[in-house]
Amino acid sequence: MKGIALACLASILIIAFFLFTPDSGGAGIAPLPEWPESVGRMYTEFTDTTEIEIVSKGVELSYSISEIRAKAGEVLRIRYINESDMSHNIVLVREEADIRPVGIAALQAMATDWIPEKEMHRILAYSDLAYSGDTVVLSFKVPPPGTYPYICTYSAHWTQMQGRLISIE
Repeated sequence: MKGIALACLASILIIAFFLFTPDSGGAGIAPLPEWPESVGRMYTEFTDTTEIEIVSKGVELSYSISEIRAKAGEVLRIRYINESDMSHNIVLVREEADIRPVGIAALQAMATDWIPEKEMHRILAYSDLAYSGDTVVLSFKVPPPGTYPYICTYSAHWTQMQGRLISIE
């Protein structure tokens, strides 16, 4: 028991050291970690970047934001927080006509986390699958002016879980 107590005390001291060091960004507040650069299909040149946060909650098949406006050519960085009871993702497709073929093909894409490889020509960007409680990051260059749908391809959610990216000049 004495060994376990010492290990717990050592862990607490290490955590306290990192939380309360002078360069931590404030009195007792650790700086937020950087978003991981390896999550989803990432675009790594972050010059003109717009960052947004999208959340899903409970059992609703919806995104907290169903319309995004962004400037063509800039980088859009989406931090997707899945507070839902189910897994979800964000898949940006080229046009409205791509929603159904991508959604149907995703039903057969369980091995690739519901991203249908045979329909990649219809997909502009996609996030990793976010399990309940996960946060994933998706960054991509905003395509030319137009309207681009985004959907959840997990287990037929695409029929209800949709949004639109409106790219402007």
